[in-house]
Amino acid sequence: MSWRQRMPGKMKQGGKIPSKTVGGIAGVVIGLMLAVPAFSAKAESPQPRHFNLNAQMIDSLRTTSEGKACEPHDVLTDLLKQVGQSTNVYPTENYFYFQFYRADKSYSGSLRFSVDKRDQGIVEFACYETYVSWLEPDHEQDFYAELSSKDGVQVTRVAHLQYDVAVSGQMTRFSLNNLDQVANAAILADQERFVGRSFDESGLAFDIVYNEKRKSFFFVLDTRRPVAENFVRFSPNVYLGRRTGMAFYEDSEPKRLVLIAANSEEIFRNGWFDGPFDHLPENFYETNGFWTAVYEAFPELKGKLSPSGLFLDNGMIFAVMPYRGYLTEAGLGFVKACAERAPDRSERIGCMTSSGDNPGPEVVSSGSEK
Repeated sequence: MSWRQRMPGKMKQGGKIPSKTVGGIAGVVIGLMLAVPAFSAKAESPQPRHFNLNAQMIDSLRTTSEGKACEPHDVLTDLLKQVGQSTNVYPTENYFYFQFYRADKSYSGSLRFSVDKRDQGIVEFACYETYVSWLEPDHEQDFYAELSSKDGVQVTRVAHLQYDVAVSGQMTRFSLNNLDQVANAAILADQERFVGRSFDESGLAFDIVYNEKRKSFFFVLDTRRPVAENFVRFSPNVYLGRRTGMAFYEDSEPKRLVLIAANSEEIFRNGWFDGPFDHLPENFYETNGFWTAVYEAFPELKGKLSPSGLFLDNGMIFAVMPYRGYLTEAGLGFVKACAERAPDRSERIGCMTSSGDNPGPEVVSSGSEK
C-alpha cells in the first residue's frame, strides 16, 4: 500500500478510462436491512423529496454570456444567497462542494475550511469546468484562491467547528462535522487499532483501521449509524453499493464490511463516489493517534508533513487509498484470487485492500465533480 499526495484546491488532471464497456452486475438486489441485518441502523423518518430539476439546468445554460464564470466574489454571493443562513459541511476534510451551469457549460467547485487557515479568517475557494470522460479538461476558467477580508470575504469563528462566511451582505454559518471518534472495538481484530472515523462526500462514514503487523490501513463501513445505501449481493461475501458503486467484503471475524473497491469511472473524475481517500478525519488527527500510525507505516514521511497533513515542501495534502478500482463485473475477480491465495484472514484483507491496479506514490489532485 502506498501514500499519495493531492492538491488542496481539489482540482485534478484528467486521465484515461480503460476502453471497456460498463457492464451490468449479475446479482440479487437487496436492501441493507435484508442483506446484512447485523450491520444496519434504522434511518430517521423520511424528509420531503428534494428535486434536481432538468428545467432549471436548461434555464441556467441559457445564460447569454459566460463572462468570468468562476469569479469568486460573484460565485460566493450567489452561493450564500441560495444556501441561506446555515448549512452543514459533512466531509471530514472540511469541503463544501457546489456545482452550477453557466453559458452552455457545467462548473464545479468547493469551499474548504482548512485546519491550518480557517481560524486566520481564510477559506480556500476552487472553481473549474466540470470534468467529463470524453474530453480533456479546459482549464481556462479554473480559479483557486485563499479568500479573506482583503478580498471582501469575512470568515469568522463563532464556536467550535462553526464559521460564518459573509460577502456582499450575504452571510451563512457553516457547521463542520463533529463526527464521533470513539473506537468501535467490535470491528477490530488482533493487532489492529482504530485511528479515526471519516465521513466522505458519498454520505457514508468509515472507520479507519491500522493493521500493526502489515503496517497498512483499510476502511470499514460504519454501520452503527444509518447507512445511506442499498446493496447488490455480488457473491456470498461481496456487496456492491447500488447508489455509490463502492464494493465491500463481508468479513466474519470480526463481523464488518471492509471497503475493497470503488468504481474506476468515479476515481477517474474524482467524483462523489471515488471512496474516502480524500476525506480523512482532519479535525481529529491528534485525537486518535493517526499520525503515529502513518509514520509507523511510512517512516520516510517523518518531518515532511504538517500536523494537518500538508507536505511542507509543496503544500500538497497527504492521502491514503487502500482499495482498488474496478470498471465492470470482471474487475472484481481479485476477490476470489485473494481468497485462494491468502487463506489467513489478515492476509486476505490485505490482498483485497491493496491498490494493486492503482498507481504507486504519486501526485493525486482531487475534486472534479464534487
